[in-house]
Amino acid sequence: MTRRRCSSLPPTITVHYERRCEPEPNNLISETCSYDGDYSGIDSDVTYCPSPGNDQDSNSSSSGPGLLLDEPSTSSGIYHGNPNEGRKRLANRDPGNWKKLKNKKLRMLGEEYLGYTKPKDRKLKQDKIRPARKLGDRCNSQFCRKSKVRNCERFENERRQEIHTNFWKNLNWDQRKVYVVGLVNRKGTARKTNDQGSRREGTFDYFLPMNEGQNLQVCRTTFLNTLCLGSYTVQSWVKKSRDRVIPCQEIQNTMRSRTPRSGTQQKLLTARNFLDNIPKLPSHYARKETSKLYLEPVYRSLSDLYKQYKEHCTEKEEPVLSRFTFEKLFHEKNLSLYTLKKDMCDTCCGHAVGNVTTFDYEQHIKRKNRARQEKETDKKKATSGELILLSMDLESVKVCPYLTASALYFKTKLTCHNFTMYDLVTHQASCYWFDETCADLTASTFTSFVSDYILRYCLPKGLPIVIFSDGCTYQNRNNIMANALLNISVEHDVTITQKYLEPGHTQMECDSVHAAIERKLKNREIHLPSDYITVTKEARVNPFPYEAVQINFDFVKNYNDKTNWRYSTIRPGRKAGDPVVVDLRVIQYRPDGTIYYKINFDDDWTELPVRPRKLNSVAYSPLHVAPIPIASTKFNHLQQLKEVLPKDCHLFYDNLSHE
Repeated sequence: MTRRRCSSLPPTITVHYERRCEPEPNNLISETCSYDGDYSGIDSDVTYCPSPGNDQDSNSSSSGPGLLLDEPSTSSGIYHGNPNEGRKRLANRDPGNWKKLKNKKLRMLGEEYLGYTKPKDRKLKQDKIRPARKLGDRCNSQFCRKSKVRNCERFENERRQEIHTNFWKNLNWDQRKVYVVGLVNRKGTARKTNDQGSRREGTFDYFLPMNEGQNLQVCRTTFLNTLCLGSYTVQSWVKKSRDRVIPCQEIQNTMRSRTPRSGTQQKLLTARNFLDNIPKLPSHYARKETSKLYLEPVYRSLSDLYKQYKEHCTEKEEPVLSRFTFEKLFHEKNLSLYTLKKDMCDTCCGHAVGNVTTFDYEQHIKRKNRARQEKETDKKKATSGELILLSMDLESVKVCPYLTASALYFKTKLTCHNFTMYDLVTHQASCYWFDETCADLTASTFTSFVSDYILRYCLPKGLPIVIFSDGCTYQNRNNIMANALLNISVEHDVTITQKYLEPGHTQMECDSVHAAIERKLKNREIHLPSDYITVTKEARVNPFPYEAVQINFDFVKNYNDKTNWRYSTIRPGRKAGDPVVVDLRVIQYRPDGTIYYKINFDDDWTELPVRPRKLNSVAYSPLHVAPIPIASTKFNHLQQLKEVLPKDCHLFYDNLSHE
């Protein structure tokens, strides 16, 4: 016999393998993109590729569709087929092929099926073949033949077969119960011969339908053999009926009060206490839209949280709740893991589920594309030396100390923040790091950072300044920031323009700085807030490291002092129905002391309908004269955490200002 070796895959395997070898489309951005540009890895719009410099060559591991796998064969050279053939997972579920549902359907239709058995002291097994429902013999008793009441002889086998077929092929179980209850009459005991208690509950009269629509009485044997039912089944259905109606099983199940298993309440109590004791933070980016509480950024996934929960139960010798119930309890408490920012656009998600009209969605997409087009246009102008183009954003909250020790999980920690300013042409990035004792999340804090960056890096060049950001009101789009930038514009004779991206699509170049820092923080321990400064400087080497500025409490100025304001408001309208501050798309601060705005990028410049004040000079005082005190509970927790920190870090936590 000649040995034969297959050199090609079966058709189904070949198709799946060739699909795997197809290269990715060039217009999609790889998740491993490390370019220090306009990509942060969190944009839900995968078609967004703002700059040709961001494109990367996609190397395929396949040499083409002609590359095929070699088929396995035994030592004798006989081909036995691909061992993986038929084992690939289907893309779509097929309940019709499920063993349990197939047998359930067969039982419903009265056909042969595989039933269940319950061996003693063993689990339930589906291994018993149940025969099909077939028409039984008709009663041949002499009593039925002579009886003037029973009509068993009038039902021929053809008619009985019609009744049997209709009963098992056209009805479901609930309909069969109603059908049987309508054909069986239950009568009470007519005469009792024993005064003592008797088990006799009454008499059942059985009927079968004739072609004329008339029900004729028959004996129990004829009735049961025609429908192929058991006596206990029929009597049970009739006894449970009320006014010839069977209660719906689905409704009964919902009204049934379930007694929890022993130990379940204790498991739930332990899990609730565990979740209640974990430190939480409010939403930073969506305080108005959500009331969720977010866990401190110690857990990267629910798996990490559940793993810590099991360790907690082991230490306390408490029973462990299942993963499914634990996650259900986690969501019932309206908790969530802390995320970088709102990754998904609310308008896009709302349109996907039908809550946003197509017209509103199309207008939203147009504004998104127009904002990105505006940024690309300004980027070309900045590259040619016509202006300075900046982007700014706040990184997600960080905590200090940040360790993997279990002692940290139930202790509140010091919160730290990073506000980043990024030059899109020179790639100069300045990261302003501060903890909660040095500054708070107010407009004066962010205005201090923006003013400092402009004074140090932009004014010496003498070019107009354009700043792109999201529309966060307390950070970038408010009267405090506007008056501070206007004062810089007047004092230094420079035009400053703020432009805002479409909400939900605010990915910018400065996000690459945050992504680089996040990668560097992986598997790193943070003992002091100054450790974030070290990580930031190490996050990028080329073309030069990021600038990391550690903020002290006296750095932030009080820009909320109204004596230094030229405009009392930046609202573009005056009466109800007019545009409001959040509708502003572009704000321009001019050296003559005026502010102009645009509602859309394609609109003409319009001056704010507010008369500005004349100021000869401005001077800003410090916002804080001493470190901001933290809560006494947090201070006590930090003192307890010193046990897992190096001794040279203890002095910092001892000197923290607290209530």
